[in-house]
Amino acid sequence: MSSTTSPPVDIAPAGADPGSFLWRIAPEGPDRVSLRLEGDVDLSGRDQLNGALAAAEGLALDLTVDLSAADFLDSSALECLQEAAARLDTKGGRLTLTGEDGQVARLLALTQLPAVGRLPVPPALQLVREDRTPGERRLPLAPDEPEGTDPLPKVSTISREIVRLYARFLGRGPTKARTRLDDRFALCVLEDSMSRAEGVLVAGGHSAEVVAMRQSFHELIAPELRSIVEAETGRRVDACVGQIDPVAGITVEYFHFGHGTPTDA
Repeated sequence: MSSTTSPPVDIAPAGADPGSFLWRIAPEGPDRVSLRLEGDVDLSGRDQLNGALAAAEGLALDLTVDLSAADFLDSSALECLQEAAARLDTKGGRLTLTGEDGQVARLLALTQLPAVGRLPVPPALQLVREDRTPGERRLPLAPDEPEGTDPLPKVSTISREIVRLYARFLGRGPTKARTRLDDRFALCVLEDSMSRAEGVLVAGGHSAEVVAMRQSFHELIAPELRSIVEAETGRRVDACVGQIDPVAGITVEYFHFGHGTPTDA
């Protein structure tokens, strides 16, 4: 395991994609390390985050994840942290979050994570409010709750399935997807969402043609988009609206919920 004399491990891959986040592992004491995340940590960096967590877990059973330099965190990143918390729990270890601020703090508040210092706790049990530390939150393991009580898996699955749908039809999917779930609507923002051919058209001054083509494309895939959201939320989607900004390469998919379930008339 780790020792206090071990040097920090900096991971800032040369030639990494601009959207890649950076991470750093440093020893904090006997059998304790910290993992510092920097930048946007989202669906596109899921494999990278899993690798960083695995590297940290290999050094110590007491892992602190420092989010003070994380500008953005999405539900897929929280899922990775939950999975790491579960792995450490089986070994008698723990995972602690610290330093959250801004969007990251709002996301943790949205998922109703209690402000306690240690994690994880046994699954299917209420969170134990022990070892409270100001500014830290305990990340729960996935609880044994009825489906639909936790928005985290829903938004992650919606983002992932919409990316896959785009990739199936366009040959590549957006590199970033963020979904917000509200009582009245779901909103999915897709970044870097254009195909190479569309990028060539925009560069040649044919943005209007790309917008028109995407409108027709959206009409064709709208039934599948509705199905994705309805399957995850159990809500009937009355309206599905999509639009692209060809200059920014950002696509927005908006789903307005009606009353009742998808099977209601």
